[in-house]
Amino acid sequence: MGTYLTSVSETSGAFGGDYADNIAALGAAGHDSLTATVGFCRTNKLEVFWSHRMNDIHDSFIDSLLCRWKREHPKYLLGTREEAARAAAIPGRKKDI
Repeated sequence: MGTYLTSVSETSGAFGGDYADNIAALGAAGHDSLTATVGFCRTNKLEVFWSHRMNDIHDSFIDSLLCRWKREHPKYLLGTREEAARAAAIPGRKKDI
């Protein structure tokens, strides 16, 4: 899931509120965050670097971040949800599993 508009994957509105509203508003105006960032950098002669992590652990134990494809194909994930939750355990952190 991304925080930019795409036709090949899900766009994240996982955090709700202003976050999801901003993504939707940009899309309704024909823009998205990644294109806007690259455009700003080009206009201002700045370098930009974009990274896409494919099998990151955080979406394995936070339900709101787990994309539909990973829900439907858990056999392709590295480890189980329980292993990911244990590996990412942070004292005082609210669990979302």
